[in-house]
Amino acid sequence: MNVKTASKKWNCSRKTVYAYCKSGIIPDVDRINGEWDIPEIDKPPVTVKKAIYYMTQINLIIEGATPNLVKNISKENLIKIYTYLADYGFITRVDFSGELLDGLRKSKVTSLGEKIIKSENVKVSSKNSYEGKLNIKCLELKASKEVQEECIV
Repeated sequence: MNVKTASKKWNCSRKTVYAYCKSGIIPDVDRINGEWDIPEIDKPPVTVKKAIYYMTQINLIIEGATPNLVKNISKENLIKIYTYLADYGFITRVDFSGELLDGLRKSKVTSLGEKIIKSENVKVSSKNSYEGKLNIKCLELKASKEVQEECIV
């Protein structure tokens, strides 16, 4: 399906669909002649940033942390998210028959999941570095009392 069809099917904006396609959260998406070719799947239950958050939680749990995963989300939605991530190869299958943390402790982030985590970390660190340089320049301008209004700080 194309972006327009996906936005109607998923009840979201085309901009959201483009963001899903670019981020890698939709499996098997492809660009053909400049148009996105999206597989006939349900809307991803999370954005790429949320997916990265939940995949990172798996790594923390494996390391021995015990985060409160159901603090701001229902257990049912959490299971839906982790099932999606497993179904499309971002993490290994999670056993939800027992305690949630026990099931996640036995799961792992796959190389595909790690690739998305790393690609997003590069974007974040690049943006932060750029903003940091702007703020340093603005501090220099403030110190010299030149164009103080243009500073972000």
